[in-house]
Amino acid sequence: MVVRGGAMRPFYDTGDVLFFTSQRNPPLNKKDMPPRPVIVQVKDGSLYVKRLIPGTKKGFFHLISINPVTPILEDQPVESFAYIEWVKQRVI
Repeated sequence: MVVRGGAMRPFYDTGDVLFFTSQRNPPLNKKDMPPRPVIVQVKDGSLYVKRLIPGTKKGFFHLISINPVTPILEDQPVESFAYIEWVKQRVI
């Protein structure tokens, strides 16, 4: 996945390439939430790099950016997520 936008600065920047190995089903409860930012695929196929927290409805999640000025994507229907295994930073 190639990063676009500044929502995950300062960790990831536009042009960084994020590698992952396998997708996982959405967490079923709070204890199974990923402890760090992940690649998230929502039901419409869009991909985001976000932290996941439980939403207000079953099967929905709030997607949180590292950059505090980026709005929270509330109650998103998550299809799957994947842990970021390796990052190739963009070449300037």
